[in-house]
Amino acid sequence: MGLLESLPDSVLIISGCLSVAIICVGVQFYVKRTLPPRQYGYLRDILLCASWMILASWFGSFEARVVVCCAMLANVAGIAEVIYNDARWQLLYPLIGALCAYFGPGVNFIRFPDNEYIYLTPGFSFIAGAIWFSFFPFVFRYLDEISGLVGHVLAVSFVMMLAACLVTEGGAFFMSFAGLMLLFAFWSRFGNMYRQAGKALASMWGLIVAGTAIISSTKGIVLSTILFLSLGLFAIPVIEQKIY
Repeated sequence: MGLLESLPDSVLIISGCLSVAIICVGVQFYVKRTLPPRQYGYLRDILLCASWMILASWFGSFEARVVVCCAMLANVAGIAEVIYNDARWQLLYPLIGALCAYFGPGVNFIRFPDNEYIYLTPGFSFIAGAIWFSFFPFVFRYLDEISGLVGHVLAVSFVMMLAACLVTEGGAFFMSFAGLMLLFAFWSRFGNMYRQAGKALASMWGLIVAGTAIISSTKGIVLSTILFLSLGLFAIPVIEQKIY
């Protein structure tokens, strides 16, 4: 048995994600001094997508890989919408959501606050999963109307999901930790209060959060965090605008 095979999965995931995040920070620091701002922005977004695919292929479960691949498809659909200036590309999000629900993780049950469960049949599980995956790209695109909001919502969501799935193994921990590390590595891109994530990346992050929530069984935590935090943060500029 090799050294890598003898290490716990969590140690490999932590070391791998940290290494990729540090490399991304170093590449951004170097490229920022050598390329024009426009080309630097393009390269940074490509580096983020490549990092997600590399980490998913190395450490992700099959379901995690499906989620990341579908997130990249959502990213491509967002890019096409911007390039061709055609809102009909948004119709691909329900199709991508159905694809992710069919091949990836599904909503197998619904839990209520009194610890009661409703288990879904395969057909209803697919429908619920498709709706869930189709819902989040639109939510994050809407949140991106306020500059910097997507990055802060992502930070809180990944921290909450990571805290909820620390006792679990596999794709749940990987998706939460990888998302948090890559978000911090590209924080200058998504934490900037004067810059939007863009339709493509907002859609990508939305689908990743949706998949992570299903894999880690933290749908309620994610939904409440996104909705209540977003409504609270969204109310601040609305109130300021009405006052001034």
